[in-house]
Amino acid sequence: MSKSNKFMSTNTSSNNDVYTSSHPYVNTNIITKNHNAFINRVDNLRNNIKKLIIILLVIFLICPSVPVGSAYNSSYFNIPDNSYTIVKGIVEENNPDLGYITLYNEDGTGITDSYQRPWVLRTYNYIDPDEIEVFRNNAEASIYDIEAGDTVFIMLGNDGTLLSISAASNYILKYGKVISKRASYLAVELDDGTQQDFELDSRVLVIESGMLTDINSLKSGDRVKLLLQVTDKKTIIKEITISARGLNISNVYKGVIYKVDQVLNKLILRNVQVLQRDSWKRIEQKGFVSMKLSDEFKSFYNNQLVSLDKINSNLRNNEVYVAAGKDFGNDEKAVLVSFRKKDDKEVLYNDEITRFSPNFTRVFLKLRSGSIGISEETIIVDNGKLVPAGAARINEKAYIVANRDYRTGNYNAGIIYINDRYNEYMPQIYRGRIKSIEEEESITLYTFSQLKGLDWEYYNTPKTFNITYDTRILGEEGIIRTEDFVGYGDESYVDKVVYIVADGVDSILISTAPYGTINVRGEIYKIERAQNEQGVPTEEVTEISIKNAKVYSSDTYLWESKDLIDLSLLKNTVIIKNNKVVDSSQLKKGDIIRAVKKDVTRDGDAYIIIVEE
Repeated sequence: MSKSNKFMSTNTSSNNDVYTSSHPYVNTNIITKNHNAFINRVDNLRNNIKKLIIILLVIFLICPSVPVGSAYNSSYFNIPDNSYTIVKGIVEENNPDLGYITLYNEDGTGITDSYQRPWVLRTYNYIDPDEIEVFRNNAEASIYDIEAGDTVFIMLGNDGTLLSISAASNYILKYGKVISKRASYLAVELDDGTQQDFELDSRVLVIESGMLTDINSLKSGDRVKLLLQVTDKKTIIKEITISARGLNISNVYKGVIYKVDQVLNKLILRNVQVLQRDSWKRIEQKGFVSMKLSDEFKSFYNNQLVSLDKINSNLRNNEVYVAAGKDFGNDEKAVLVSFRKKDDKEVLYNDEITRFSPNFTRVFLKLRSGSIGISEETIIVDNGKLVPAGAARINEKAYIVANRDYRTGNYNAGIIYINDRYNEYMPQIYRGRIKSIEEEESITLYTFSQLKGLDWEYYNTPKTFNITYDTRILGEEGIIRTEDFVGYGDESYVDKVVYIVADGVDSILISTAPYGTINVRGEIYKIERAQNEQGVPTEEVTEISIKNAKVYSSDTYLWESKDLIDLSLLKNTVIIKNNKVVDSSQLKKGDIIRAVKKDVTRDGDAYIIIVEE
């Protein structure tokens, strides 16, 4: 078939469906609402095959009462055997390798056998994909370009041979903010205020700053643009563009609200304190403190959103909690304000979150009996991000600021602050490939990742660390002398990947231990030590066994119980205890540790060990 045979295009005029075509046997304007008129015209033009082909095409294109996606044979219409058949539907599957395409109807029906009729064919076969004429979105294409979810018109020969396909992608754009991400779905708050869960699969493209990135780079609070393929049967995410990162929460404050300056777009407070661990500390600035409002600023009173006018007219001189984040200019902006009732009694907890209620209105703690209420006005910060309760981690340490209702005696959380305790004063851990080494002076990485909580956060920029008199360097065989750590010759370390534990820009430890991404946690109950030549145990630990073990799943974002795990220690395993780099001899029975290892297998080598308690 010649490539000049194209399908008709569709326009809308008033309430009529208008179809135009460049085909020499088709009028340029054909307008109708009733397909019965066209069936009559088919009978009148039965002897003119060329006109009949086009009339059939029009019937299938514009008549809603004709079953969508149906294949009508010539006997059904009483037309000659050398006619063509046009079918329409949504692509369920297209498999060029096996040579078939399967359709279902626009309303989602036509998949089950119960729907089928003798004259309805759902799967159409083809032999040579290169011989099929294909148009997609008004441009020449290949059969390989036809995707699941596309709307298609298929022209079949009198023997059922697939001759030509015209397809259109069912794509729409939506904008919103990520609420949470799990292994198989993405929860997004759309700009129209609705919340929707979208299925995820490994084929979803994720783009940030014009570059492809990994699906795991999506974080709660990120602004996203979603390219969706929408049909009545399902909605598929084809592409996610990260347009802006969620604002990191730098501090949570408590203060008395003076007013909101709507001209300067600022919140003005007095008697301001900042939450530091499980207590409030006065800030250095005395008197009034002003803070700009972020673009996503919200304020709540008694679980209700309140406007800036309402704050100024009725809620001044009330105490509030304020979640603040820094912008690119390093200025703090108010993101969320939650009013507290002055007659309620404030209580602070230093505890561990064990679970949330199914509807996320209660939180349960490890040490405290009973539960604490949570609501939309509760400020929940997890790993530096403002998140809803459904996105917050469990089995994690948290500081909770609760208020006891003076009327009911019930406790409600004003603030839940989840963080990794060992990160508060601990030196930072980096990983990257060595770009250059200045002997006994410095080491520079091409790019680097920084361990933040349970994740490695990637930075596409070089970073240089000082090599000081206190820097230790560990290789596969143990300690490497500083003078042997060079960037030239056969023993060059350039292009090797290393961990760097640093205090600011000063490297404390450089290790060539392998790369790990899997986190495990548990309590040390057994320690195996190396033996000297006489068979006497030394202080060096070669293996630890942990009980009450859990493995963190990056798919479900939950800790999964594994009971007992054995971890082998390498010569270059990084060990941190009491916020200091230590050797293996400092590990003791009863230590609560988190380790980073290679994979999710039960046992294995520990590349990083951090003693949490």
